[in-house]
Amino acid sequence: MAEARRALAAVWRHRSLVAVTVLTGAVVSALLAMTLAPRYEATAQVLVGDTETTVLEQQSVVTDLYATEIIVEGEAAIILSRDLAEDVIRRSGMLYDRDLNPGLAWDAASGESEDTAIARMIGPYYAALSVEPSGRSRVITIRFQSESPVQAAAVANTIAEAYLDRQVRDKRSANAATVETLRSRVEQLRRDVTQREQRLAQFRATNNLPEAGGPDRVSQRISLTANQLEDERTQLAALRSRHQELRRALEVDRLDLPPSLIGAGTLAALWEQKAQVQAELARVRSVFRPGHPTVDRQAAQLADLQRTIRAEMETLEQSLQAEIATARSRVESRARALETLRQEERRLNAAQVELGALERDVAVARDVLRAFLDRAAQVQELQGTEQASSALVSVARPPTEPVGPNRKLVIAGGTFAFGFLALLLVLWLEQTDTRLLGATQAGAWTRLPLLGTLPEVPAERTRLVPAEDMIAQDPGSGFAEAVRGLVLALAAPDSIWPTGLLLVTGADRGEGKTALAVALARSLALDGARVLLIDGDRSAPRVHAVTGVANDYGLVDHLRDGAEVDGVIHADPLTPLEVMPLGASAQARGWRLGEAGLRPLAQPLADRYDWVVIDGPGLGENADAAVWAAVADQVVVTLAPRRSRQGSVTEAMRVLRAARAPLAGVVLNRVPGRG
Repeated sequence: MAEARRALAAVWRHRSLVAVTVLTGAVVSALLAMTLAPRYEATAQVLVGDTETTVLEQQSVVTDLYATEIIVEGEAAIILSRDLAEDVIRRSGMLYDRDLNPGLAWDAASGESEDTAIARMIGPYYAALSVEPSGRSRVITIRFQSESPVQAAAVANTIAEAYLDRQVRDKRSANAATVETLRSRVEQLRRDVTQREQRLAQFRATNNLPEAGGPDRVSQRISLTANQLEDERTQLAALRSRHQELRRALEVDRLDLPPSLIGAGTLAALWEQKAQVQAELARVRSVFRPGHPTVDRQAAQLADLQRTIRAEMETLEQSLQAEIATARSRVESRARALETLRQEERRLNAAQVELGALERDVAVARDVLRAFLDRAAQVQELQGTEQASSALVSVARPPTEPVGPNRKLVIAGGTFAFGFLALLLVLWLEQTDTRLLGATQAGAWTRLPLLGTLPEVPAERTRLVPAEDMIAQDPGSGFAEAVRGLVLALAAPDSIWPTGLLLVTGADRGEGKTALAVALARSLALDGARVLLIDGDRSAPRVHAVTGVANDYGLVDHLRDGAEVDGVIHADPLTPLEVMPLGASAQARGWRLGEAGLRPLAQPLADRYDWVVIDGPGLGENADAAVWAAVADQVVVTLAPRRSRQGSVTEAMRVLRAARAPLAGVVLNRVPGRG
């Protein structure tokens, strides 16, 4: 808020500059607005169709993946392209129309090439063109401005037509390029199909693969061989079982073998004969006693028969062994054949996998070739029938009312610009102006307390009553009240008014130092104090003129010539104040004031008066200021806003502090306000 208030205060201080600058801007902007030619705007609208280039004029699946806004923005960018701009400039006649564009019209006789002239017109063309999508729809609005309403409509329609024609050209070029690409691709695919078929045939021949049914036939043979092998293994097991039984019988000398082992033939006959002999032997033994020849003969016959049976069984064993060997050989041979078939099956299966891949490659290549052949035929049929995907939905017509320039906006903009310039000037002046602005700066520059502020009395009032006289003639004024407040600020805690020697000085001319000294002295005198006002400013003595006393004799006469003090003191005509003017002012400037001469005067005056107010010289004008400061009891520095400058104030404070002056504080005089 403080910064804002300071900014407003700065603008108010320079209000005249701001007002003049803004008024100038308004006048200049108004004159400029009156000279601007009217401009007309024509509008055409284009509906964007399927922009995906396809040779079959079908909606592409890819189109659905993009937002409508992106498609429309892309088409708007095409309308704004430089190629289309050059085409429109040629078509619309803008290049040759001297009435429309006298500064841009091209003449071949001038020696300038057509391309150079078009390049020169591109900037104005784009400045007059506006291309915008209409919301989320597929409609693009084309606006063109011109000083001629007819020309504006013609150019807007030409832009739309050029855009549609470009779509047709792009499709024709795309179809021609597609035909050429398809032809090249078809030849490639044919060679690829031939190579794949050759690789397939070579693979069949290398792996001895039939055209069809190879693995199935091998599987059938494997099944048949496996069955045969199982039968032969069963037969071999049966033979081995018979052989084992026969072997056990022979080992235990057992001749009563079952018929399943003996079988038919000789052994069966011997077995029957053995039974008969055994029966006969049993009968004979029942008839004859042991050792009887008949019994022995019959027993011998049985023994011979048993030997015959054993021999026959041994022969049978040999036959079984031969059959077992034969059966084993058949089993092994059949097993090897089965393993061979299985290996063949595995080889065929592995080869069949690769064969299937090769066959699929050939089938895919044939399908691709067939698709490209169909596509090539379709594209060739479409050549020459291309149409634009987009459509002109609104034709531009010559407008009847201009759209610009907006004279009110021009005037407002110019006024605002000049107002901004005025603010920049105010800022620059504030940055470069070293004059005092207020109490905050006064405290920062002097590092002294603020004793009080005296308002600036308006000029119309000072013509009637000067500010110094208001203490006596207008005690209720704001100025008089401020002076009385200053008296209280300077008074000691145990006194109603200050005492001692008070030096009033300043840094620059025009700060109201003398007026402050006179007003302060008169206020003290009116309050009943014994006060003496001394004019100590040899460079510009004004106390006598302000108070209206004579200046024939004064301070200089006393100090230089030894005149009596009472002889150089005069009475103030308005108040009980006593005044000691400078005196002999014409010669005073050539005489130097010293501290040694002032001290003998200061002490008697301090004893005689309650307060001695000295209107001292300016701190930057002569060396007397330091002399007066050395003998004073209090020093008041007078500053005035917009009059005191930082450099002068800094130098004044340096002088006072070098003289070890008893600085009481700062008084701001002539502060804008009610006096």
